[in-house]
Amino acid sequence: MTLESNLHLDGQIKGTVLSNHDVSVGHTGRFEGNIKAERLLVSGYVEGVVDCASLEIVAQGRVLGELHSDDFIIEPGGQFLGESRPRRQGPIAALSHQAEEEPPEEDVEAVEEAPEPKAASAPPPPEKAAAEAAAADQPQPEEGKAKEDKRERGETRHTVWGRR
Repeated sequence: MTLESNLHLDGQIKGTVLSNHDVSVGHTGRFEGNIKAERLLVSGYVEGVVDCASLEIVAQGRVLGELHSDDFIIEPGGQFLGESRPRRQGPIAALSHQAEEEPPEEDVEAVEEAPEPKAASAPPPPEKAAAEAAAADQPQPEEGKAKEDKRERGETRHTVWGRR
């Protein structure tokens, strides 16, 4: 449906509405589909893709879907669930503290992760030491095989270090 005037919806529409004017969905209105308008005011329910210069969701209004709009207002009690983007996606301005700082250049290289050195600590209690010794005597064939399989598939751990 292509319109050359404003539209106020208190019933139900499924489909596409194209307008260069204002569209409002009343409290009892329900719209499902694609809508393109200059300004969209929702106090009912809208689901779909919305493209408008300004969207205002008032109390009890609900919008679900994808939104492309430059101005987006949700009053208390209004709900929006979906994804929103500006209509004219230009470059994103840097924050003032980001504009002053330039990110440091980093030399990055991949290094195979070495086992962490064990810190010196107090000896374990006698019961724990006996349990650890017994476990060490037991062969662990599955664990060793899994490590070998990972190495063969190239699944090794690497750490990336940066220099400043």
